[in-house]
Amino acid sequence: MKKLLLSAVALLLSSFLMAQSRVSYISESFNGSTMPEGWEIMDLGASAWSIQVSNKAGGTPNEVRLFYGPTFTGISRLVTPAVDLTGQTSVTMQFKHFVDIYSSSHRLGVATSSDNGVTWNEAWSETFSGIGGQYSFMQEIATPDIGNPNVRFCIFYDGYNYNINQWCFDDIMIFKQEECDAQVVGITSNEFCFAGLNDISFMVSNRGLQDITSLEVSYMVNDSSIVTETFDVNIPPLQNQELTFEQAADLVPGSHTVTVTIDKVNGQADDDPSNDVVSKVIKVAISSLQRTPLIEHFSSSTCAPCVGANTNMLLLENNNPGKYSYIKYAMSWPGSGDPYYTEEGGARRLYYGINAVPHFYLDGYNQYNSAITQDVFDIFYDNPAFVDIKGSFNTDGDMINIKAEVMSYVDLNSANVYVVVNEKVTHDNVGTNGEKEFHHIMMKMLDNHEGTPINIVAGENITYEMSYDMSSTNVEEMDDLEVVVFVQETTDKHVYNSCFLNEYTDIFPASPIELELDYQRDGAVTATWNPAIGTTPSSYKIYVNSELAAEDVTETSYSFEVEPDRFYLVEIQAIYDEMTSVRSFKTIVTTQSTNIVENQNTMKVYPNPAHDQINISAKGMKEIKVYNVLGALVETIPGQDKDFIRINTENYMNGVYFFNIKYNDGSQDTSKVIISK
Repeated sequence: MKKLLLSAVALLLSSFLMAQSRVSYISESFNGSTMPEGWEIMDLGASAWSIQVSNKAGGTPNEVRLFYGPTFTGISRLVTPAVDLTGQTSVTMQFKHFVDIYSSSHRLGVATSSDNGVTWNEAWSETFSGIGGQYSFMQEIATPDIGNPNVRFCIFYDGYNYNINQWCFDDIMIFKQEECDAQVVGITSNEFCFAGLNDISFMVSNRGLQDITSLEVSYMVNDSSIVTETFDVNIPPLQNQELTFEQAADLVPGSHTVTVTIDKVNGQADDDPSNDVVSKVIKVAISSLQRTPLIEHFSSSTCAPCVGANTNMLLLENNNPGKYSYIKYAMSWPGSGDPYYTEEGGARRLYYGINAVPHFYLDGYNQYNSAITQDVFDIFYDNPAFVDIKGSFNTDGDMINIKAEVMSYVDLNSANVYVVVNEKVTHDNVGTNGEKEFHHIMMKMLDNHEGTPINIVAGENITYEMSYDMSSTNVEEMDDLEVVVFVQETTDKHVYNSCFLNEYTDIFPASPIELELDYQRDGAVTATWNPAIGTTPSSYKIYVNSELAAEDVTETSYSFEVEPDRFYLVEIQAIYDEMTSVRSFKTIVTTQSTNIVENQNTMKVYPNPAHDQINISAKGMKEIKVYNVLGALVETIPGQDKDFIRINTENYMNGVYFFNIKYNDGSQDTSKVIISK
């Protein structure tokens, strides 16, 4: 068995997005399933290289990987096609790489050849040891080969490849530097944020020959007005810097596309405008709640180093009761492997690209082979969650019956819901490492390891019900099961939130709680609700605008004072014996008038949910005001005494909107509409 890394990796994050330069000789992202045309492996280790569906180097899948087997000792070269560099004295090479080191030191380098690999001139090399990490490379190449008509470049590895776990490479570029060239590398603002003012930050790289002393940069949210600012900087060639706009973006709940554009560099147009624009989708949450971090632990009863890791993880569990969810996947190696290995566990291993045990992931983030420390766990635990998960399960003979509910405070359109059945403690999968019992062993992923795609708008919830005959699994005792439900993003694999379901109960502590809000126009709102069918909660908690407003409420109504022209988010949570439900969610936008005549109009607002237009039918409309879910005015539409108005919502973001219609007689109505595209 390969010895495993014994300390957490420190990632050196300096991500470069490779834009196509006007003078670009090589630009390869390895998006195909085989080695690109013209690329080849020279010298040793040809069989150790392959294209992998992963993004460990920091690009997007796929990438090229050097593996620890078949083994070799010496130099192995990943070689580019030949390019014509006639008349050039230097070019710039750029790539991303990631190394997971097993032991010893390893040399990585760049070299060139103008005689098809007969001789190589080294341009750069560096020795890597310790635990490895994620890196980026960008450097000017000026070897004697530059200037020739048939120049090939290589990334070479020099060492004993068995002593690495893997070395991954992506986004390899060779280009000619312009005189004045700035690249906007990426938007570094958080992908998730709260409504209100949020900083827009970005990374810029100097790909030119001149120092950059001034940048004129603009940003735009969706199709809104453009914000332009000038930054005084000092960025030498081939260096980068993170910058933040002084004017923050006022973001409302929903998904927003933020675009950053470099307009001028050193007071003039950029020599290469092709890399001046980048966009990023930022999701703004309606609210948040406590996170339950998900621990995914890859182990085996035949793994000697797993014993110490298991001991440390048990200590972490004991120090954090009720704060985590846990899944342990038994692997089929080393030795004869753990007899409780399943194909679903193997698929999960491939999902993360793991090749050694023990190995840990925390909320989808790689923690490598070391047991998770309290400090690391606390960081994840303190990170707010935007997805709520609740539910319960019971058993009937060999059958397990599961019901769970997922409610999200952000739009989810590229995530999966996973339902996993564990056995808390097992004894029959004893192997060769001396351990006699094993914890949180995964028995079944329902329906399978791929999970279930989820696509909902913020504020919606989805119920999942499933049953499974556990007699086909390795379960030892049906009264010793636990069920984990988690939601995971498919793009970067981060976990939104997780939950251990309530055990062995027929009570399903979940919505729908039928919640209604009545704005009484006297400065108060009354919330009324009914519990989920077939349940009797002991009490309720009420949240107003994400703050706990009341608890131990035994009635099914609650009144609170409001102010005019404001948005209110009201959530009700049912409390059972040692159980809670997801929060049922309602919103209201108060109006300014407190003496409104009852409206006799029959108003119709349709369709709902809507896509690109809303139809409003009502007599004598004077004015229509559209508010977003935070109560901010989106637009005002004159009624012009019409009885029918069609409103174009093509530019509205997904989310909840309120259409407030005022009539000629002084009355008004408000209708809530979901925009879903």
